[in-house]
Amino acid sequence: MVRVTRLQHKSVTWHVERLVRWAEDLATRGGKKAVDPKMGSWKMEVRKFGRSYSQLLDVMMEHAQMEERVLFPIFDRADRGLTKAAKEEHARDLPIMNGIKEIIKSIE
Repeated sequence: MVRVTRLQHKSVTWHVERLVRWAEDLATRGGKKAVDPKMGSWKMEVRKFGRSYSQLLDVMMEHAQMEERVLFPIFDRADRGLTKAAKEEHARDLPIMNGIKEIIKSIE
């Protein structure tokens, strides 16, 4: 279980970093020409970015739910309060992630 969780964390981190680089590239170009003709227009690329972000958000939500249902109860049995910080992070991050999704929708 630990290996699977680590692999998920590593994968999510890689995908977040990739989306950050992509967002920085989009912001740098500022709605101008697409660097890669295969990507289509800037607007099409923003739509693709939004879909990629939505997919990542779904994976992150499922991962967080798995942690809360499977891992956290095990950790809490071993040491009460051990998962308090992680639960607070999940509660803090969800509105931020949904806000980003809404911003992307407004750009599309």
